[in-house]
Amino acid sequence: MLYYTTVHHPYVREYMAIPELTVDRMLELAYGQAQNIIMGNKEQIMPVFMILSGDDQIIFVGTPWHGDDQKDMAVVMLRDMMKEHKAVAYSFLTEAWVAPQPKGWRPGFDPRGPAPSERPDKKEVVLAMATNGTDTKYKAWDIVRDGEGNCVGLVQEKEITKFALGRFEGLLPTSTH
Repeated sequence: MLYYTTVHHPYVREYMAIPELTVDRMLELAYGQAQNIIMGNKEQIMPVFMILSGDDQIIFVGTPWHGDDQKDMAVVMLRDMMKEHKAVAYSFLTEAWVAPQPKGWRPGFDPRGPAPSERPDKKEVVLAMATNGTDTKYKAWDIVRDGEGNCVGLVQEKEITKFALGRFEGLLPTSTH
């Protein structure tokens, strides 16, 4: 099930018209949202999409899935929603466990091994991706927790050029995916 709300802002088309500004601004908004949700508490971030429609609307879509089947269903619903609203850009924000792959690991050639959440070298992060169909950018912030499990900081990781969001990329109606 998707939870969403639509906000209408008449200035959105003009303000977000520059591709670099659209993507960068959406990543800034994702960071602000992450801070508001988890700073100072044990909360986790529900995966959320922010969709900019072709008619000056911002649609926030919460996607509380459990497992790959529900993720796949959400992708179908999101694609339909983006097509219906003539989406021009969107961002995706989620919390995840990540872990580095072993030295020499090659995608598609080596077994995946245990999930990051099961590995001793895991770390908890907030991941964000924003795209306007031409430009796509990614950011990640390490979640710093105190001894009681409360989030006390989000520390931006070094510059990220890409990370695996697979099914959540290429959802815009003009996308070839």
